[in-house]
Amino acid sequence: MIRGIVFTHAGLGQAFCEAVESFLGPQEDLIGLSNAQLDAESMPGALAEAAGAASDGIIIFTALYGGSCWQAAERFCRQRPDAWHLTSVNLPMLLAFASKRATVSAPALLELLRTYCGEGVRS
Repeated sequence: MIRGIVFTHAGLGQAFCEAVESFLGPQEDLIGLSNAQLDAESMPGALAEAAGAASDGIIIFTALYGGSCWQAAERFCRQRPDAWHLTSVNLPMLLAFASKRATVSAPALLELLRTYCGEGVRS
C-alpha cells in the first residue's frame, strides 16, 4: 500500500489524518508529521523516519508552496525514487488518496490526485 505523509506546520497534518479517519476509519500508513521543533537540517531526517521502507511508494503532502515543509519534501524526494510530493493538501485530496491507494500505482495515483483535486477548486 502507498504510504502517505502529511507534512505541515503545527498540528495541521495530524488533524487532516484524523479527519480522513473520521470518514473512512483507521488508516494504516497515513502519517501526520509536524515541522514543530524541527529546523531545516532535521526535516529531511524526520521525513526519512516517517517514510521508512514503504514497499509501494510514498506520497508526501504539504500545505504551503515554497514553505519549509515544501522545501524539505522536495529535497527528500530527490533522494528517494519511490517518493513523490504534492502541495496544497486538502481534505478531498486525502480522501481520494486513502480510498484509491490500494488499487493503483503511486505514479497513477499522483496524476489522479492532481487532476481530481485541481478540478475541485471552486469559488
